[in-house]
Amino acid sequence: MIKVEPSSFRDPASNVYHINNNIYRRVKLDTKLNFRIFLNSNFYKKNEDKIIKTRILEQKDLKFLKIPKKLSGNNILWLQHEKILNIIYPYEMCFDQLKDSATFFLEILENSILNSYDLSDATPYNVQFKSNKPIFIDITSFTKLDKNSFFIGYKQFCESYLSPLVLSSFSEINFNDLYRSNLNGMDLKVVSKLLPKYSYFNLNIFTNIHFHAFLNSKIKSTSHQKKLSKRKTLNFNNKLRLIKNLKNFIKKLELKESSYWQDYSKFNSYNSIATSHKKNLVKDFIITNKINRILDLGSNDGTYSQIAYDLNVKEICCVDNDSTALNRVYKRFKHKDIEFNAIYQNFMDPSPDLGWRNNERKSFYRRFKNKFDGLICLAFIHHICIGNNVPLEQFINYITKFSKHILLEFVPKNDPMVKNMIFNKQGLLENYSLENLKEIIKKDNIIKKILPIKNTKRKLIFFERK
Repeated sequence: MIKVEPSSFRDPASNVYHINNNIYRRVKLDTKLNFRIFLNSNFYKKNEDKIIKTRILEQKDLKFLKIPKKLSGNNILWLQHEKILNIIYPYEMCFDQLKDSATFFLEILENSILNSYDLSDATPYNVQFKSNKPIFIDITSFTKLDKNSFFIGYKQFCESYLSPLVLSSFSEINFNDLYRSNLNGMDLKVVSKLLPKYSYFNLNIFTNIHFHAFLNSKIKSTSHQKKLSKRKTLNFNNKLRLIKNLKNFIKKLELKESSYWQDYSKFNSYNSIATSHKKNLVKDFIITNKINRILDLGSNDGTYSQIAYDLNVKEICCVDNDSTALNRVYKRFKHKDIEFNAIYQNFMDPSPDLGWRNNERKSFYRRFKNKFDGLICLAFIHHICIGNNVPLEQFINYITKFSKHILLEFVPKNDPMVKNMIFNKQGLLENYSLENLKEIIKKDNIIKKILPIKNTKRKLIFFERK
């Protein structure tokens, strides 16, 4: 089966295909870059751990893959790329993850320029993460360097990287939901208005956001034709200076931590005995089911994902809608040698199919369905089913789509945390019970164990999808 990647339509000279669960790229030879020379260059070889591994397919490979003649020819080159395990979009990243992606992009760009190459765009979708390290996945973004050219992707960089980062750092506004509403980045004019007045006194923000937004507002449809002959140019050294300045500024940005849940793991309804017992039950679940890839729903600061790491689980995916807590879990794991992702998701409004024909950016569900052999859902169900009126049956039906083995913590209606949530919601409590939950689970799953957590009224349910 040969299937074109829906998000690769933007560059007609370079389409990506899925063939036999591998990633391939069809490239026209009349592009600006000779890929045979590029893939054998010292620049590419020195950056093999930073740029996606790629090989050129020979004629025998094309025959083996049964590439149709209409997709091949004398002016066509086929490449095979290493497959990245998980694709994460910038609007799903936490602050420090997007910050690491931005500084990595600027380092790649700087290194490219010093080796007589350039990058034709600055989209963060081209930077993914492999074993906790950023990796550049689109080699067709590389071009030959024009030493008098401007920073080609400057506006795109400011909209898709710089704007969300300074917004969260200076305004304490979570960028994720705003970013998702515009896949190509944030409007500089909007960001300029959202930033506090004192940001005008920061030279980097004034130049790259406020003044940049002002200049963009002066561009009219009729002005484009007049300025077409006056191409933007920048001295080679000044171009490098701009890139280094942006990199140094972004490295210094910090997230101002402020959230309701950021200290939940320290101050919650568990005492030390309950916490220790719960950790042991999570450990038993991972060992018993030989979990290698785990999804932690409502991960908070990653306390229970840490147990998975200590047990040598190969892949950990932490999901939460608290950007501050998620940023903490990212920093907890970012230097560890493991396939790890911290993903921002509001499970009442998870990432949908977005972009052109609603097919350019895939939903969280499509990307992660059945990808894990274990799922832990701890102190989470009451936020969805009580806090947001979701029926228990729908909740169970959804979470079982991601994994066969589930560890679910049931928080009863007489739990202190639930009591705080049930004001004016008495009607929801009629069906919110352990007995009803058990009957719902049994419809399509097998309950293995139901264990009470010591010194609490909560229970952990181990169940397995049929």
